[in-house]
Amino acid sequence: MSFASANGRVGMGVRSEISVTPLVDVCLVLLIIFMVIAPLLTASADVNLPITDHPFGLDDGARIELELLQDGSVRLSGREVTAGELVPRLRDAGRLAPGAKVRVLADERLPYREVRAAMRSARAAGFSGLELATERREPRER
Repeated sequence: MSFASANGRVGMGVRSEISVTPLVDVCLVLLIIFMVIAPLLTASADVNLPITDHPFGLDDGARIELELLQDGSVRLSGREVTAGELVPRLRDAGRLAPGAKVRVLADERLPYREVRAAMRSARAAGFSGLELATERREPRER
């Protein structure tokens, strides 16, 4: 758009447009980074899950993750808890997420009695839906 100035010269006006292309580029790069990083944040590096040929399919819905590590420590939604705190903390988590299921991520080297004790704690806290997380065995090449 051109205009005439007071002295009669014709010039270009100030452009007040914003180029959105760099913004879109940055947003797409951030989206890709988050898509790559998000699964890594949910998988626990400290827990070696049992391997099975036919893991159960997990249904959609809210989950509270209960991690049982090989050294005997317990984490509830990423925070370490003691055995005495487990039931009250599970109850609190259940109040915050009604209808949620407890997903138990137990290390495969952990004695079964400890896994069972954690499951009993979840039941005592009022959870009826429990899931045992496993990893799918990679198919052998023939």
